[in-house]
Amino acid sequence: MTQRSRTYLFEGPFSNGERPDQNAFNDVWDSFINYEDDPISIEDSNYVFDNAIRIGSTNDDTNGTIRFFGGVFEFREGNNWRPLGDPGSGGVFAPISNGPNVAYNGGNVGIGTGDVTPTDYLFEVRIGVNNGVTNQVRLGSAVIHDRSTGTSADRAHFSHFERANDTEYALRQRADGDVNINAPLTEVIRFTQNGNLVRMQIEDDTGNVVIGGTVSNTNQNNHPNANLFTNGEIVMVNGSEVINIREVLNELDSRVSALGG
Repeated sequence: MTQRSRTYLFEGPFSNGERPDQNAFNDVWDSFINYEDDPISIEDSNYVFDNAIRIGSTNDDTNGTIRFFGGVFEFREGNNWRPLGDPGSGGVFAPISNGPNVAYNGGNVGIGTGDVTPTDYLFEVRIGVNNGVTNQVRLGSAVIHDRSTGTSADRAHFSHFERANDTEYALRQRADGDVNINAPLTEVIRFTQNGNLVRMQIEDDTGNVVIGGTVSNTNQNNHPNANLFTNGEIVMVNGSEVINIREVLNELDSRVSALGG
């Protein structure tokens, strides 16, 4: 690489009346890019570098200047140095505390929303009728999807990814507000507290409703025509009058027994 500037060479050894020596000629030749010896080429009017480009620090405040300063790759815009990707300069992600984490701070994000009209939502994923995973959104084991027929946006579904269909979903709401709580035909529906404490259950095979826990198959088999089971008391309130159904039944049973029934 040349050790002297072009100005020095052209105004010194190569000026009129001077006799440049070998070192001067070497400096001149080293001032030019050689496509055979230097790791650079031109493809489609673009310069292509075969090796890495090293960028140092600078205080040049000319717009468009780039630098590597304090571990951050920056460029000059207006009166400020901005990190590459700073949302304030039209980029997308900004680094957080010079670490591996980034933040998105500007605008809304749309997937499948097109590139003409921005989404009105902070985050939106547009999907069509549920014909498979390409029209589903998955977060962990949870899937959000539309129905598989008709107008896709008419019904919103929440499912396990193994059950993301029209019959085995967990929760569905229609556009008019109608809500379905659902399970596959061979599974029960449980209303629980504190994780697994069952307060009400809809049986899988019969559709019977169990209140206050679960009922064994033996109890159900002993009462094949019953559609409602309760583990505990049933109380009816009529104004200020409170009627305990269990007490009424016990009283009725006692009177029948007294009559010799």
